[in-house]
Amino acid sequence: LDNNDQMKGSIPSEIGKLSRLNRLTMQRTAISGPLPSQIGDMTDLEYIKIHSLSWLHGSIPTEIGLMTSLTYIDFTYNYLDSSIPSEIGRLSKLEELYLTDCELTGSVQSELGSLAVDWIWIDANHFTEGLEDMFCDHRPTEFRADCFEREILCPCCSVCCDDTDNGIGKYARPLARAQGLPHLQPRAAWCSRRQDLADPDQIA
Repeated sequence: LDNNDQMKGSIPSEIGKLSRLNRLTMQRTAISGPLPSQIGDMTDLEYIKIHSLSWLHGSIPTEIGLMTSLTYIDFTYNYLDSSIPSEIGRLSKLEELYLTDCELTGSVQSELGSLAVDWIWIDANHFTEGLEDMFCDHRPTEFRADCFEREILCPCCSVCCDDTDNGIGKYARPLARAQGLPHLQPRAAWCSRRQDLADPDQIA
């Protein structure tokens, strides 16, 4: 379900009846509303990419913890104005987690630190607490967060980003909504690998 501005409405609760589906992709459509809790019934799903749905809002359902076959999650560029549910920590097969620019808030639950993920992007959000020991035992191939200029503490991040106001930064989403734009530009975060930064005091 990709690249179709004419696809509107909400994600129906009946999606949970697709219990044998193993791959789901929705991106760049006009689908709105929350993610239904019934998504947790899709227990055979291995890959879920719900990406750049400008009008999607609400929270990541806690029922995602029931989807224990998942190896890949991408909810990038949505309006999920909540915290990351601790239930994601139950997904022992998860290898990749992408939550860039989802308007996520609060703290990153410690349960996520037990995941042996290879790729985790949680930059361009609004977390209020640091990631002091997150993924320090298991070093992902890439761990990306807003740790440039000590926005949050993340000593084990491999990539540090700066998503402060830079033209289409934190004001992009409300402006796009006010103008009725079907899609948002991604937050213009500046990122750099930790080893490439000349001044170690810039990162946490």
